Amino acid sequence: MNRTVPCLTALLMLLAAVFLGCADPQRVEQLEDRINELEKEAGELGDQASESAKKIGAEAKQLGREAAELGEAAAKRAAEAGRGAGRAAKRAALGEPTLVINLTSGVDNPHSAAMGLHLAEHGLNADRRVIIFFNVKAVELARKDLSEDVALEQTGPLRDLIAKVTGEGAQGLVCPMCAEVMGVAQEDLAPNIKMVEDRMDLFSNLHANSVVFTY
Repeated sequence: MNRTVPCLTALLMLLAAVFLGCADPQRVEQLEDRINELEKEAGELGDQASESAKKIGAEAKQLGREAAELGEAAAKRAAEAGRGAGRAAKRAALGEPTLVINLTSGVDNPHSAAMGLHLAEHGLNADRRVIIFFNVKAVELARKDLSEDVALEQTGPLRDLIAKVTGEGAQGLVCPMCAEVMGVAQEDLAPNIKMVEDRMDLFSNLHANSVVFTY
């Protein structure tokens, strides 16, 4: 509620009474007391408004910081997606050869598997189309619950390396017959890795401009 109008009204009534010479001393005193009360209330309301403004300002600043952080995170994700899309577009435009990593080593030979995965990583950095074919024992490496103990000291857990290269664009394919023998189903596979459902999923990547490395 705006206390200024009643305060001014009381003040005008007091002035009118004084100038007209008809001021009742008791009434004047009442008006003065009322003016003082209204001024006090107006001051308290001003203090409250100032405090509220400070709180709103602090909250707005905090929201601004959070919005900036979210914006930076979104920009980072967009940049990462842009790099992946840029690689794909460049491969299509340049007609770069395809690199197929025929991975046959399993959990018992992390050294060999890690070397194949690192070559896949180099292929991506060279703007090659990269296919990782999890074959024979390597089917176990494609599992989403692969233990972090399956690791090489120099490179760390293989599951992290697999997630990195497949997340950056390498296509992970699994031999279905090998998976059946190893007791691995599609739902057991890590993200960005799928079971070969049609021969052409693999054979379409084997052509004059492709090269195959087996590890």
